[in-house]
Amino acid sequence: SLGDATLVFDPPITSVGDAELIVSGYNCLPDTFNTAIVPAGSPYVVYYAHEMEEITGNGNGLPDYGEYAYLDLWMENVGDLDAENVTVTIATENDYLTIEDSTEFYGNIIAGSTMYVNDAYTFYVADNAPDQHPVEIIVKADDGTKQLWSSAFQMTLLAPVLEIGNITVKDTIDGDGNGFLDPGETAVLILENLNTGHSDALEPQ
Repeated sequence: SLGDATLVFDPPITSVGDAELIVSGYNCLPDTFNTAIVPAGSPYVVYYAHEMEEITGNGNGLPDYGEYAYLDLWMENVGDLDAENVTVTIATENDYLTIEDSTEFYGNIIAGSTMYVNDAYTFYVADNAPDQHPVEIIVKADDGTKQLWSSAFQMTLLAPVLEIGNITVKDTIDGDGNGFLDPGETAVLILENLNTGHSDALEPQ
């Protein structure tokens, strides 16, 4: 049945951030809920969602190797007071992604709401980025006073992975045609080229 419950934390929670609330009972399957631990009586602005739009690239909305793109960022005020004059800065320590335009002014974000800025940031993915490489983006929001809120999200970089598959020996012109390279034969080798990565290989050599 539905109802209300009062939770008492002992010892009390002293740090903010994401948490999991697990509800269980006798002869019941446990259920898990994601929740945010935030200070009462104040705003608290964190990352909510993101979307990218390639300036140069294949237009699939994913961070492929060698691409230059806009990053659109949604921020959420999970606190119970409005956040005013919010500025959001993003950063990463990863060598395969370079953030060029890293700061954007969001203004006021009402308590319990999200705010989105189009083409807020720009970044570049390195040509030599490995396939399926995770990149953590640190998001810091502040309101020009002493309020500073940190959160993060992850992007997965995509790249081709080139491999050689089957090798076929064609020795029917100057050989015995058995498909093997025998002494004294001149043959044509046919190589199967495979891309087992998650991005197209452009002009492979």
